[in-house]
Amino acid sequence: MSKRNQETAIVKAPTAAIDRFSDDFQNYLVGLGLPATNVLAAVDERSKIIRNLPELVATLSDEQREGAMYMSKFIAACGAGLFDAALNFLWDEVVVRLRTRVAQFDLGYFLDTAVPDPQTRKQFKTEEDLRSLSDDALIRGALKCGILSDIAYKHLDYIRDMRNWASAAHPNHVQLTGFQLIAWCETCVKEVLIKEPDGAVLEVGRLLENLRNHKLVADDVRAVSASLRKLPSDLITALLRSIVGLYCDPRQDVRVRDNARLVARDVWDLATTSARAEVGLKYANYAANADLDRKKLAQEFLDLVDGLAFLPESDRSVEIATLVTRLESAHDAMNNFYNEPPIARELRKFVGADGAVPPLVNDEYVRVLSRCRIGRPSGVSSMALPIYDALFDLFSEPQVRAFVGVLDRPEITGRLDSRGCAEQFREIVTKLKAKVVDQPLKRVFELMLGAGDQQLPNLAKTTEFQRALKASRPR
Repeated sequence: MSKRNQETAIVKAPTAAIDRFSDDFQNYLVGLGLPATNVLAAVDERSKIIRNLPELVATLSDEQREGAMYMSKFIAACGAGLFDAALNFLWDEVVVRLRTRVAQFDLGYFLDTAVPDPQTRKQFKTEEDLRSLSDDALIRGALKCGILSDIAYKHLDYIRDMRNWASAAHPNHVQLTGFQLIAWCETCVKEVLIKEPDGAVLEVGRLLENLRNHKLVADDVRAVSASLRKLPSDLITALLRSIVGLYCDPRQDVRVRDNARLVARDVWDLATTSARAEVGLKYANYAANADLDRKKLAQEFLDLVDGLAFLPESDRSVEIATLVTRLESAHDAMNNFYNEPPIARELRKFVGADGAVPPLVNDEYVRVLSRCRIGRPSGVSSMALPIYDALFDLFSEPQVRAFVGVLDRPEITGRLDSRGCAEQFREIVTKLKAKVVDQPLKRVFELMLGAGDQQLPNLAKTTEFQRALKASRPR
């Protein structure tokens, strides 16, 4: 009889062989004086698995079968009736296959996603290090990289949970059924053993391979921008993590970092706010651990993509305070029309698209910005003016409320004697009044707009203005 016919005969009549083994083994346990009841799963439960396995195994290629050692152990445990051990072997097969897949696809990409903490990430470099990664982190990382689909992850996470509570991995008395095991086996085969990465994941893999292994120029990545827009947000998030990881690695070749610069802005623009915030947290982590080289590179990356506003608030406070001081010094010095714009542009980077300013530096930021926008009697820096207006356009309630306090500052009111400066001040007031919804606060802005040239410098000292200001304060 041929080998295939022998396999068919065994599959068609499994029950008798299993039954004989069970009786003999049970008698053996009794002879040893050990428990023999509920040790092995019922014969009919084992038969359910043995009858359904051939069709499932047939979906594997010859190469996939040759390496499926834990699958063989799973089947052996099922046939013997040790379902709790079988579940453990099934999960071992999943873990081994996933480790191999992520290593063959792009190990660095996977690790940057699965191990977001920079300090922990340093411990993972090679495929061998994947053994130290928890199973939970392994499948979550595979999900974030697109190696597993959402539904596959949910199924596998459930199987992982059952493996922890109902398998031989831990003492338990859970009774598993044949249909449960064969269903879980089908999930593992279809979603891990035979499933290949889809087109979007392969595209990310090719991009990362090119970034690491080739010298690229702008023309090489022009087509990449269009393809990136087709990627789902979770893959963009994973790709951003990997590019940041490449860029911030001090050991990386300059060529790789130059390549990363070519695509960094496109990936950043497509990333979600939470994904961008992760980069700021990386910077904070590097700073907290005195990892100065990576800290410097992380700030360099954020500057490259206009993402300095995502630095931690404490770091932004320091940077904004420093720039505000430099801006005021430049404003009061010679050649201020030429010296203000570069500092204003740098300040704009730290304020960010939402206009948020750390509370610690909010009042000083508003005061200095107002001084510079009002200008000197000789005028306002024409090159800095659009930047100042853009920053005022971003004002929200904290900045608007801080602005009404500038009329108490002599360095502001001293300029309002100049008609040109007074007109610049009214332009600011008009711009901000349109943002105000609160009626008492709106009354304060109406008084500022209604004051004549003679009244404006001393408006803050008048009783009417003080009453309106008091009424406008939040209760």
